[in-house]
Amino acid sequence: MRQFRVNQSPWRNWAPAWLQAAASPPLMVTDDVVGRVELVVGRLGAGKTTYGALRAKRLARDTERALVTTGAGWPEPWRCVADWDTLESLRDCVVLIDEVHLIAPSSRGLLTPDVERRLIRWLSLCRKRRICVISTTQA
Repeated sequence: MRQFRVNQSPWRNWAPAWLQAAASPPLMVTDDVVGRVELVVGRLGAGKTTYGALRAKRLARDTERALVTTGAGWPEPWRCVADWDTLESLRDCVVLIDEVHLIAPSSRGLLTPDVERRLIRWLSLCRKRRICVISTTQA
């Protein structure tokens, strides 16, 4: 597991967080990587979304798959999705779920059993659907 921590960066005293994230390129991957689920955790403004987007772009480029995000208003080549039905219809892509704690809170009991089952089912089918998932969260 690779951890991205701004406070360990040699540039932490002079470079903004987004630049530190952009200068920390994701590691190379093989073209047969599918079903990968990654989580980027960090403080507000630490560059989680930038790092996650760079990681998703690298995976998509190296495996020739589409880019999808749950964020709104992202430019091409990103495809934005905003509902479960669209998310479940995805195939052969790399999905960036920004602020995953808004979809799946970590506190027990905040997810309804139906939503929890739907999320677990979707994640368990990602490998068969050739989907890699990269999520960002603050906690």
